[in-house]
Amino acid sequence: MPHCARERMGNAVSMVSFFGSDAESVEKRDALGVHYLGLSLALAWFYCLWFSPSVFVCMPLMGRAMVYSWLASLAFSALAFLVMPLALRRINIYEHPTLVWVSAGMLAAGTLLFTLAKPLATLPLFIWVVFPIVLAVANALLWAAWGEFYTRKRSTFAVGEFALVYGSVMLAAMIMTEILPAPVSNVFVALLPIACGAVYKYESKTIEGLVFPTLLPKAIRKKTNRATLIISVSLCIACVACYFTIAIVPEDNILTDAAAYPLGMGLAAILCLVIASIARVGKRTEAAYKLLPYFMVAAIVAIAFFLSNHVEFDTIAFTLAVILAGIFELFVISYFGTMSSKGYMAPVAAFCASSAIVRLGFSIGEVWAVLYEDIQGIWNTLVEPTSLFLMCLVALSLIPLVRSEGDIIHITTTPATQNDTEEICDAVIVEFKLSKREGEILKLVARGYTVDNISNKLVISPYTTQTHIRHIYAKMNIHKRSELLDYINMHRDSDKPVRPTAKAEKK
Repeated sequence: MPHCARERMGNAVSMVSFFGSDAESVEKRDALGVHYLGLSLALAWFYCLWFSPSVFVCMPLMGRAMVYSWLASLAFSALAFLVMPLALRRINIYEHPTLVWVSAGMLAAGTLLFTLAKPLATLPLFIWVVFPIVLAVANALLWAAWGEFYTRKRSTFAVGEFALVYGSVMLAAMIMTEILPAPVSNVFVALLPIACGAVYKYESKTIEGLVFPTLLPKAIRKKTNRATLIISVSLCIACVACYFTIAIVPEDNILTDAAAYPLGMGLAAILCLVIASIARVGKRTEAAYKLLPYFMVAAIVAIAFFLSNHVEFDTIAFTLAVILAGIFELFVISYFGTMSSKGYMAPVAAFCASSAIVRLGFSIGEVWAVLYEDIQGIWNTLVEPTSLFLMCLVALSLIPLVRSEGDIIHITTTPATQNDTEEICDAVIVEFKLSKREGEILKLVARGYTVDNISNKLVISPYTTQTHIRHIYAKMNIHKRSELLDYINMHRDSDKPVRPTAKAEKK
């Protein structure tokens, strides 16, 4: 066989191996973060729909009707994301895959009707109520489905992987949306949620049989509440500041006109790739989280550019605010995704909370600015004081964020130490009301002791040890040792339990 033919055949075999469903192929894809493709497609659909002027052939992107539709969409989306965990508290979406296809179909159909159907685009009831509600519910369902998927897969949401895929997909989608003529660009955007559903169906095959991680004991989860509250409030405030700046900059002062939206998101995607490179080259996810305070400072700089009262700086302020809004969403999703996979939060609640925080920040900032524009006499009086107030608010939110940086990094990236495992065992003993002997055995199992090791150490028979272990399983509602170790070692990078050393055996 000629050398070139063998080379082509080898490449074909490699491609088949890469996209296969066996463990080796899945591991190769996971190393590149390919499993984040579905969520990235959902995000790309959202931003391509609302941030690309070439998509809207029925009305201008910066027109008043579009602004009110955008506000309604943000408000209903935030509400849908907050309500969805309650609506799905007894339902697992992965057990009803039809819901994913229905959601994707609703998003695709709604996109085409909203952007191409001129008679509907002139009806206030449709563009301000029906369309935003339908898309909000469908988007929340799709988001919850991916939340379940990533939690079952135990995805770490390492910034080096997630930002790489998110940035690549967003950049490619924005470029395609801008270069394709209407109505081809409209069809392209409508196909993004369909592609998201197809990826979900394909990736779901790789996690068949996997279950959700058991939530950690309440005593352990409570320790993350402060860090979660700080990062939620800080990033919500930052989103408010960014979208107030985006909405308050006069349209006539933006040199690039409506193209500033896709330009800003394209630059945000490129910045995501830079962040991913920093994390991957240094092989340390915490390096990316340490950049978060600098992005908060950049939000202050964006407002400062607007307050400079120089027209040429308004474009910089607008574009910088758009870039930062996309970056803040990346960090929110990464944080809450990690919280879910490690057992700190329920999957649907975690992922819906991440999106609700961002949408809430977007809507508050946008509504605030629109009210100033619509009410006579307020613009000249309150715009500058409000901008200064938001600058101070972002600056103040930086203080607890920086002080909690160590906690945030520990929660999201650091493997558990032996002390962490002991602490989890102590919390398990209290929460599941284990007896003193069961608690002793639990800690030894967590350290990797076998039944014989435990029997020798505690001077009891193997039968008695097995009986205690069965009682532990029954109280914790688990069925085997691997599930117990997976629960206790939730923070660890490796699934392998720690084996006792010879020195530990003698103690």
